Amino acid sequence: MMIALLAFLASAGCYPRPLTLRQAEQLVLAAPNIRASVTQRGARPFFEYIERLPKGWHFDINSATSCATANPCSTLLGHYSVGRDGEVIDLDSGEEGMRVSSSAMRRLLRRFRESRC
Repeated sequence: MMIALLAFLASAGCYPRPLTLRQAEQLVLAAPNIRASVTQRGARPFFEYIERLPKGWHFDINSATSCATANPCSTLLGHYSVGRDGEVIDLDSGEEGMRVSSSAMRRLLRRFRESRC
């Protein structure tokens, strides 16, 4: 899907520029696990840590909402990397992480790409 979109844009004479940090933040906040935490638990995500990498960014995302119980719990929502090409990796899934995508993320990415042509 991503390759087809890039090929179409290139054939139209449009070469999308890499994502900005702000766009990468929007994209990672649209990840299914983050969205589920917001809708199901009322989480209020914030970026506890952002690291700029040569090919994108690394994000540690926490919730500003405290735990609902007195039992020990974590407000960590996840660790993600976002490439300048829009690829989002959930670093907490599998040994090497796992690519994450959703229809909302694809729409966002398409909008980012189209606005830069």
